[in-house]
Amino acid sequence: MSLGFPEASWQHFYPVGAAERWEYEVAHSQVARASALLQDGQGNLLAAEELKDGQGRILKIDAAGKREVLVSGLHKPDGLVHFQGGIAYSQEGGTHPVNWLFEGQIRSLFEGTNVQGLEADGSAPIPLEHLNEPSFLKCDARGLWISEDATHRARLLLLNPQGRLETVLSHLRAPQVLLPSGTHSYLLAEGGRNRILEIRRSE
Repeated sequence: MSLGFPEASWQHFYPVGAAERWEYEVAHSQVARASALLQDGQGNLLAAEELKDGQGRILKIDAAGKREVLVSGLHKPDGLVHFQGGIAYSQEGGTHPVNWLFEGQIRSLFEGTNVQGLEADGSAPIPLEHLNEPSFLKCDARGLWISEDATHRARLLLLNPQGRLETVLSHLRAPQVLLPSGTHSYLLAEGGRNRILEIRRSE
């Protein structure tokens, strides 16, 4: 029986599914359009809120969950990396500088147009089929991680060293950056639900 809603509207309510031996929980909610993530080396998590028209921000979240706005007035910030003792960040929403935040001061590094991300140790893509808007790639000891930046039914995928592709999480909404947070755990920015997930594997 149809209730008059288009099929896509129901997908908004699909819960995230986890593969066998993987589990997840919400680590931080109400992070608007969560995109880039970075550990600052002092026990704090830095998170970019990818909002446009000068509404974007970079937050610092400490171990207790307390939040501080480090930078505001940004245009879709979508990249965070360590750079010369501080952090560099990019902005996707138009022509804006890639900036360097160091000791509380912001300096422009260079101008860019729609700069979507920064990666200190970027990895080359490999041929894979049937991906749905793949965006973020990360290599670690487990293999190649791929997040699909799709509005509905997006997945977090892991291609292991033996060439097996595993769907670690499914029914995500616009997942972005994956950040290791421990030996067997990761943080995933899920921008479509304004939250950050913690993912763990039982060994």
